[in-house]
Amino acid sequence: MVLRKRRSEEISSTPPGPGDAPHTFVPGVGVIVATALFSAVANVTDFRSGRDLAAFLGLVPKQRSTGGKTTLLGISKRGNTYVRTLMIHGMRSAFYNRKKRENGVTAFMERLVERGMHTNKIVVASANKAARIIWAVLTKKHHFSRTPHEAIG
Repeated sequence: MVLRKRRSEEISSTPPGPGDAPHTFVPGVGVIVATALFSAVANVTDFRSGRDLAAFLGLVPKQRSTGGKTTLLGISKRGNTYVRTLMIHGMRSAFYNRKKRENGVTAFMERLVERGMHTNKIVVASANKAARIIWAVLTKKHHFSRTPHEAIG
């Protein structure tokens, strides 16, 4: 037990290396989602932004624009279906357990619930946000901050 605790302290005190998986601490992203995402996207730096990663997974809304007016539709459902499905299921679990853990993503979910948004929309929006967080964490090589007021890095 002491060895396990010491090892977890070492992991939490050292910055992530190229072989580490700091994105596993993002709510709704567990080992299965992380390995599927890693197999689908070997190099996260290939994407210019978190939105590009989310678009690769099919988590961004379709856009129709004319005359400077942009209309956002449902998610595009293009890209990697398997990883998108896993991320949505993981965020669904985080959504239903949001009262147990306080962090920035659950605070985001609570704000959307207060606005009266449907559960499925909240889950997909949170999966989109998680994909962007994962991109930021992996490109900046910092751990994910669980508190909503701390910045990454």
